[in-house]
Amino acid sequence: MLRGAGHHVRILTRNRREPAPGIEYRSCDLLGGAGLYEALKGVETVLHLAGGPKGDDEATRNLVSAARSDGVRHLVYPRDVRPRRTRHRLLPPLPGRPRTR
Repeated sequence: MLRGAGHHVRILTRNRREPAPGIEYRSCDLLGGAGLYEALKGVETVLHLAGGPKGDDEATRNLVSAARSDGVRHLVYPRDVRPRRTRHRLLPPLPGRPRTR
């Protein structure tokens, strides 16, 4: 959907991958934080889809912390990523960041 709307997409992943048209992959570690701050440089909106049975709360805290320090304006954290019944909430802009439309 994002690519179809003309957006450049940066995907944070644990493993290195080759880029695809309009898609950039950045390897980082949400739990340990390695590479996370660098991976968010220049990003305005984060769609947080990563999760797992262990450490999800810590990974999310690390992501939010990096987002705050790197100028991210919006953080979208879906409650349910199943295709049929996706529900999400758009969090207000992070403190000190202007609202965009």
